[in-house]
Amino acid sequence: MDKLIFEVEISLASGVTIMVKNKELTLYYTKVSPAGKNTHAYSPLNEEWMYFFNSLTNLRWKDTYEGASSDAGDTKWKVRIVFREHVLVSSGVNDFPEDFNGFLESLLSLMGLNEL
Repeated sequence: MDKLIFEVEISLASGVTIMVKNKELTLYYTKVSPAGKNTHAYSPLNEEWMYFFNSLTNLRWKDTYEGASSDAGDTKWKVRIVFREHVLVSSGVNDFPEDFNGFLESLLSLMGLNEL
């Protein structure tokens, strides 16, 4: 099996942080909020991995996205996914690629979740 690097982190202005990291082919989802910390693991099937990586094929993201700061706080995010020919490395503050929501939908589907 080729080496997989899978790291997604989103820090919301509300104080909630969401992290998804892998250990081999298992994804570990962690949500930290003022109310506490929740973690769960999910091992996608090969077909789910294939569907997810196919969804990355047409993404053409810049290295960084910078938006104006907000008095309510900043939303920061970073994505680092590397597997075979699929490479997606990008980050931002208060700005997102046009298809960021589609990426999040694919990520949720991969982990069997309805929401982050």
